Amino acid sequence: MAGRLREMRCELSFLKNADGSACFSQGSTCIWASCSGPGDGHASKANEEAMTLDISYRANCGDNKFSVLNNIIQSTISKAINLELFPHTTIAVTIHGIQDDGSIGAVAINGACFALLDNGMPFEAVFCGVLVVRLKDELIIDPTTKQEASSTGRVLFAVCNGADGHPEVCSMDAIGQWDFNQLEAAWSLAQPSATAIFEFYRSVMQRKHSIDEH
Repeated sequence: MAGRLREMRCELSFLKNADGSACFSQGSTCIWASCSGPGDGHASKANEEAMTLDISYRANCGDNKFSVLNNIIQSTISKAINLELFPHTTIAVTIHGIQDDGSIGAVAINGACFALLDNGMPFEAVFCGVLVVRLKDELIIDPTTKQEASSTGRVLFAVCNGADGHPEVCSMDAIGQWDFNQLEAAWSLAQPSATAIFEFYRSVMQRKHSIDEH
């Protein structure tokens, strides 16, 4: 098993016209994420009981009409934030894939969380993304594009920080054939990485608030 995350970097309030934004990278994979709202949305999308999420992931090339990442990001944010606090409103979260050297789905989830944190949204639990691939008989975390291309299976975990401080699966998207034992092994590998990402969140936010105070 290979369980080491690539170096993470983040710059908050990266896009000045957004309510919250982040430039986030893991290794050479980089995304820009922004969010606007909660605010008034189109009347046809208004929900009397909860805030409406408008999620859009856009790759740096190819067809951007819809991405399968939208589903897991939407599902994860719906569980991480109490949408019922903001009825009749809409929040738009947009993620642009700037450079893809593997694990773009996990990086997109992490960037979306940073943008929402930068916006000051009240979280039930913060979340992160961790990608694990199976390469021959080895499980690799945070793979590069080359490793992903050679893999026989991929599982993207969206992880929430549980009330007891331990990572919990919030959403999951698996590609390829995985039996229970393989998924359990992948989750065991993903947990310490999720904890490391949450620690990185904490350090970035502490730095932001320290700068804001001064």
